[in-house]
Amino acid sequence: MARLIAATFSDDAFIMLWDEHDRPRSQLLGRAAAELADLRCRILRVSAKAAEELTVADLLSQVSDQAAAGAASGDLLERTHRLLTEVDAQLDRVLLLIDHADRLSSSAVRFLQLTSRSGPKLRVVLASTPTGAAHPAAPELKVLAARSLKISVGPSHAPLLRNVC
Repeated sequence: MARLIAATFSDDAFIMLWDEHDRPRSQLLGRAAAELADLRCRILRVSAKAAEELTVADLLSQVSDQAAAGAASGDLLERTHRLLTEVDAQLDRVLLLIDHADRLSSSAVRFLQLTSRSGPKLRVVLASTPTGAAHPAAPELKVLAARSLKISVGPSHAPLLRNVC
């Protein structure tokens, strides 16, 4: 978990987190979210449902649903963009944790890439199984994963560790 927390404070906008099993990966994301919330980070969590693709509409909806009461001005796209890119005096980073990231649609991946360019404080953790990451729904995700910082959880994936803080 220390590597994941350190990675969120690196210059890498995208972090790939691999674990073979859903439950430990989800628990790790939960523990990291709890710790990072105490480190001046806005934490947003998104996950694909079952085996369905995570579309840009699903992504926008899940992120927007996490807006604080009263912060819901503007349309869905505008609210989501502000949540992902704007920080204030109480926040240093915005962290978007996406479980089952291998199910992201092409348009969702492109939205995340564009949003990260306009929000230098945004860090996106793309969590998946190594198998899912090797065969993502969107070819853009495979390209993004190849350029992202990588963290592999569990001893069986030690060869996958690369570019890790």
